[in-house]
Amino acid sequence: MLFIGIDLAWSPENESGIAAIAGEGTKGELIGFGICRRDEEILSFIDHLVGEGYALVAIDAPLIVPNSYGFRPVEKEIIKLYRKADATPYPANRRRLCIHGRIRGEELATKLKGLRFEHNPYISKFQSTRTFFEVFPHPAMLTIFRLKKILKYKERANRSYEMRWKELKKYQRLLLRLERRVPKLKLPKKIIQRKVEGLRGRELKHYEDLLDSIFCAYIAYYYWCFPERVKVFGDLEKGYIVIPIR
Repeated sequence: MLFIGIDLAWSPENESGIAAIAGEGTKGELIGFGICRRDEEILSFIDHLVGEGYALVAIDAPLIVPNSYGFRPVEKEIIKLYRKADATPYPANRRRLCIHGRIRGEELATKLKGLRFEHNPYISKFQSTRTFFEVFPHPAMLTIFRLKKILKYKERANRSYEMRWKELKKYQRLLLRLERRVPKLKLPKKIIQRKVEGLRGRELKHYEDLLDSIFCAYIAYYYWCFPERVKVFGDLEKGYIVIPIR
Protein backbone atom coordinates (compact mmCIF):
# COMPACT_ATOMS: atom_id res chain seq x y z
CA MET A 1 0.00 0.00 0.00
CA LEU A 2 1.27 3.48 -0.87
CA PHE A 3 0.61 6.74 0.93
CA ILE A 4 1.10 9.97 -0.99
CA GLY A 5 1.37 13.37 0.66
CA ILE A 6 0.95 16.61 -1.27
CA ASP A 7 1.73 20.03 0.18
CA LEU A 8 -0.22 21.73 -2.59
CA ALA A 9 0.45 25.37 -3.46
CA TRP A 10 -2.82 27.26 -3.88
CA SER A 11 -1.50 28.64 -7.18
CA PRO A 12 0.18 26.61 -9.97
CA GLU A 13 2.64 29.49 -10.24
CA ASN A 14 4.16 28.27 -6.96
CA GLU A 15 5.82 24.94 -6.24
CA SER A 16 4.35 22.02 -4.29
CA GLY A 17 6.02 19.28 -2.26
CA ILE A 18 5.12 15.63 -2.84
CA ALA A 19 6.23 12.45 -1.06
CA ALA A 20 5.40 8.75 -1.06
CA ILE A 21 5.54 6.15 1.72
CA ALA A 22 5.35 2.41 1.07
CA GLY A 23 3.68 0.68 4.01
CA GLU A 24 3.43 -3.00 4.83
CA GLY A 25 1.26 -3.36 7.90
CA THR A 26 2.61 -0.84 10.41
CA LYS A 27 6.11 -0.58 8.92
CA GLY A 28 6.67 2.13 6.34
CA GLU A 29 9.50 3.68 4.37
CA LEU A 30 9.83 6.85 2.31
CA ILE A 31 10.30 5.74 -1.30
CA GLY A 32 9.93 8.94 -3.30
CA PHE A 33 9.76 12.71 -2.99
CA GLY A 34 10.01 15.80 -5.13
CA ILE A 35 9.05 19.39 -5.87
CA CYS A 36 6.41 19.95 -8.56
CA ARG A 37 4.81 22.99 -10.13
CA ARG A 38 2.16 21.84 -12.61
CA ASP A 39 -0.66 19.38 -11.89
CA GLU A 40 0.70 17.15 -14.64
CA GLU A 41 3.96 16.70 -12.71
CA ILE A 42 2.01 15.71 -9.60
CA LEU A 43 -0.13 13.24 -11.52
CA SER A 44 2.93 11.77 -13.24
CA PHE A 45 4.65 11.23 -9.88
CA ILE A 46 1.58 9.44 -8.52
CA ASP A 47 0.90 7.38 -11.63
CA HIS A 48 4.54 6.28 -11.91
CA LEU A 49 4.62 4.94 -8.33
CA VAL A 50 1.06 3.71 -7.88
CA GLY A 51 0.17 2.50 -11.36
CA GLU A 52 -2.88 0.24 -11.00
CA GLY A 53 -2.16 -0.39 -7.31
CA TYR A 54 -3.68 0.94 -4.11
CA ALA A 55 -2.90 4.27 -2.49
CA LEU A 56 -4.21 6.93 -0.14
CA VAL A 57 -3.46 10.51 -1.15
CA ALA A 58 -3.50 13.20 1.57
CA ILE A 59 -3.61 16.75 0.21
CA ASP A 60 -2.93 19.88 2.24
CA ALA A 61 -5.22 22.22 0.31
CA PRO A 62 -8.95 22.99 0.16
CA LEU A 63 -10.66 20.44 -2.10
CA ILE A 64 -14.32 21.46 -1.63
CA VAL A 65 -15.00 25.20 -1.54
CA PRO A 66 -18.68 26.11 -2.12
CA ASN A 67 -18.59 29.44 -0.22
CA SER A 68 -17.89 32.70 -2.00
CA TYR A 69 -16.57 34.59 1.03
CA GLY A 70 -15.21 34.04 4.52
CA PHE A 71 -14.44 30.73 6.16
CA ARG A 72 -15.89 27.33 5.45
CA PRO A 73 -17.86 25.91 8.42
CA VAL A 74 -15.12 23.31 8.99
CA GLU A 75 -12.49 26.04 9.35
CA LYS A 76 -14.59 27.85 11.93
CA GLU A 77 -14.82 24.60 13.90
CA ILE A 78 -11.06 24.04 13.68
CA ILE A 79 -10.38 27.60 14.84
CA LYS A 80 -12.53 27.10 17.95
CA LEU A 81 -10.83 23.82 18.81
CA TYR A 82 -7.21 24.67 18.05
CA ARG A 83 -6.88 28.45 18.51
CA LYS A 84 -4.92 28.13 21.78
CA ALA A 85 -2.33 25.97 20.01
CA ASP A 86 -2.10 28.45 17.09
CA ALA A 87 -3.22 25.68 14.70
CA THR A 88 -5.72 27.78 12.77
CA PRO A 89 -6.32 27.65 9.01
CA TYR A 90 -6.52 30.46 6.49
CA PRO A 91 -10.02 31.17 5.14
CA ALA A 92 -10.80 29.11 2.04
CA ASN A 93 -13.33 30.80 -0.23
CA ARG A 94 -13.90 31.14 -3.96
CA ARG A 95 -13.10 34.84 -4.07
CA ARG A 96 -9.69 34.23 -2.50
CA LEU A 97 -8.75 30.98 -4.21
CA CYS A 98 -10.07 31.32 -7.76
CA ILE A 99 -7.28 31.74 -10.27
CA HIS A 100 -8.45 32.13 -13.86
CA GLY A 101 -11.88 31.00 -12.63
CA ARG A 102 -10.60 27.76 -11.08
CA ILE A 103 -9.60 26.51 -7.64
CA ARG A 104 -6.36 24.51 -7.58
CA GLY A 105 -7.54 21.82 -5.15
CA GLU A 106 -10.79 21.25 -7.01
CA GLU A 107 -8.91 20.99 -10.31
CA LEU A 108 -6.48 18.44 -8.92
CA ALA A 109 -9.37 16.46 -7.41
CA THR A 110 -11.01 16.21 -10.83
CA LYS A 111 -7.75 15.04 -12.40
CA LEU A 112 -7.17 12.43 -9.68
CA LYS A 113 -10.61 11.03 -10.43
CA GLY A 114 -9.36 10.64 -13.99
CA LEU A 115 -6.70 8.30 -12.58
CA ARG A 116 -9.51 6.30 -10.93
CA PHE A 117 -9.02 7.72 -7.44
CA GLU A 118 -12.13 8.30 -5.34
CA HIS A 119 -12.65 11.50 -3.35
CA ASN A 120 -13.66 10.04 0.01
CA PRO A 121 -12.43 11.02 3.49
CA TYR A 122 -13.94 7.91 5.11
CA ILE A 123 -11.81 4.75 5.13
CA SER A 124 -11.58 1.56 7.18
CA LYS A 125 -8.56 -0.07 8.79
CA PHE A 126 -6.04 -1.53 6.31
CA GLN A 127 -8.49 -0.93 3.46
CA SER A 128 -7.28 -1.63 -0.08
CA THR A 129 -8.40 1.49 -1.91
CA ARG A 130 -7.51 4.34 -4.26
CA THR A 131 -8.70 7.36 -2.33
CA PHE A 132 -7.75 10.99 -1.75
CA PHE A 133 -8.80 13.52 0.89
CA GLU A 134 -7.96 16.90 2.44
CA VAL A 135 -5.72 17.22 5.50
CA PHE A 136 -4.32 20.06 7.61
CA PRO A 137 -0.87 19.30 9.08
CA HIS A 138 -0.75 21.78 11.99
CA PRO A 139 -3.45 20.19 14.20
CA ALA A 140 -2.30 16.74 13.07
CA MET A 141 1.17 17.52 14.42
CA LEU A 142 -0.30 18.39 17.81
CA THR A 143 -1.69 14.87 18.07
CA ILE A 144 0.98 12.79 16.36
CA PHE A 145 3.96 14.66 17.83
CA ARG A 146 2.17 15.30 21.17
CA LEU A 147 2.71 19.05 21.07
CA LYS A 148 0.96 21.86 22.93
CA LYS A 149 1.78 24.47 20.27
CA ILE A 150 2.47 24.25 16.56
CA LEU A 151 5.98 24.37 15.13
CA LYS A 152 6.60 27.89 13.82
CA TYR A 153 8.93 27.27 10.88
CA LYS A 154 6.83 28.98 8.21
CA GLU A 155 7.63 32.45 6.92
CA ARG A 156 5.60 35.00 8.88
CA ALA A 157 6.02 38.58 10.05
CA ASN A 158 8.41 38.86 13.01
CA ARG A 159 9.84 35.35 12.50
CA SER A 160 13.58 35.51 11.98
CA TYR A 161 15.55 32.94 10.02
CA GLU A 162 17.17 31.88 13.29
CA MET A 163 13.77 31.13 14.82
CA ARG A 164 12.60 29.23 11.73
CA TRP A 165 15.80 27.15 11.59
CA LYS A 166 15.38 26.25 15.27
CA GLU A 167 11.78 25.14 14.68
CA LEU A 168 12.77 23.18 11.57
CA LYS A 169 15.37 21.29 13.60
CA LYS A 170 12.60 20.35 16.05
CA TYR A 171 10.52 19.19 13.08
CA GLN A 172 13.41 17.02 11.88
CA ARG A 173 13.81 15.41 15.31
CA LEU A 174 10.09 14.72 15.61
CA LEU A 175 9.96 13.13 12.17
CA LEU A 176 13.01 11.04 13.02
CA ARG A 177 11.21 9.71 16.12
CA LEU A 178 8.56 8.20 13.87
CA GLU A 179 11.03 5.36 13.34
CA ARG A 180 10.13 4.28 16.89
CA ARG A 181 6.41 4.92 16.64
CA VAL A 182 3.45 2.96 15.27
CA PRO A 183 3.12 3.11 12.36
CA LYS A 184 6.87 3.16 11.92
CA LEU A 185 8.39 5.42 9.27
CA LYS A 186 11.95 4.98 8.03
CA LEU A 187 13.40 8.15 6.50
CA PRO A 188 16.68 8.69 4.60
CA LYS A 189 19.26 10.45 6.76
CA LYS A 190 20.20 12.76 3.87
CA ILE A 191 16.67 14.16 4.05
CA ILE A 192 15.91 14.20 7.74
CA GLN A 193 19.37 15.26 8.97
CA ARG A 194 20.01 18.01 6.46
CA LYS A 195 21.67 21.09 7.92
CA VAL A 196 19.06 23.85 7.94
CA GLU A 197 21.14 26.75 9.22
CA GLY A 198 21.89 28.96 6.26
CA LEU A 199 18.90 27.88 4.17
CA ARG A 200 17.04 30.90 2.83
CA GLY A 201 14.54 31.90 0.19
CA ARG A 202 13.56 29.27 -2.35
CA GLU A 203 15.93 26.63 -0.94
CA LEU A 204 14.37 26.93 2.52
CA LYS A 205 10.85 26.88 1.08
CA HIS A 206 11.63 23.70 -0.88
CA TYR A 207 12.85 21.96 2.26
CA GLU A 208 9.77 23.03 4.25
CA ASP A 209 7.50 21.78 1.45
CA LEU A 210 9.34 18.46 1.36
CA LEU A 211 8.98 17.87 5.11
CA ASP A 212 5.32 18.89 4.99
CA SER A 213 4.61 16.50 2.13
CA ILE A 214 6.29 13.67 4.07
CA PHE A 215 4.13 14.48 7.07
CA CYS A 216 0.97 14.58 4.92
CA ALA A 217 1.86 11.11 3.63
CA TYR A 218 2.31 9.98 7.23
CA ILE A 219 -1.15 11.34 8.13
CA ALA A 220 -2.59 9.07 5.43
CA TYR A 221 -0.57 6.13 6.76
CA TYR A 222 -1.65 6.84 10.36
CA TYR A 223 -5.29 7.04 9.26
CA TRP A 224 -5.02 3.71 7.42
CA CYS A 225 -3.60 2.03 10.54
CA PHE A 226 -5.79 3.76 13.13
CA PRO A 227 -9.04 5.12 11.63
CA GLU A 228 -10.58 5.10 15.12
CA ARG A 229 -8.05 7.79 16.14
CA VAL A 230 -8.91 10.11 13.27
CA LYS A 231 -11.91 12.40 12.78
CA VAL A 232 -13.44 13.87 9.64
CA PHE A 233 -14.45 17.41 10.56
CA GLY A 234 -17.10 18.93 8.28
CA ASP A 235 -18.69 17.12 5.34
CA LEU A 236 -18.51 16.55 1.60
CA GLU A 237 -21.08 19.28 0.90
CA LYS A 238 -19.53 22.32 2.57
CA GLY A 239 -15.95 21.10 2.97
CA TYR A 240 -14.13 18.86 5.41
CA ILE A 241 -10.67 18.21 6.90
CA VAL A 242 -9.25 14.87 8.09
CA ILE A 243 -7.38 15.26 11.41
CA PRO A 244 -5.89 12.72 13.85
CA ILE A 245 -7.32 13.38 17.31
CA ARG A 246 -5.60 10.78 19.53
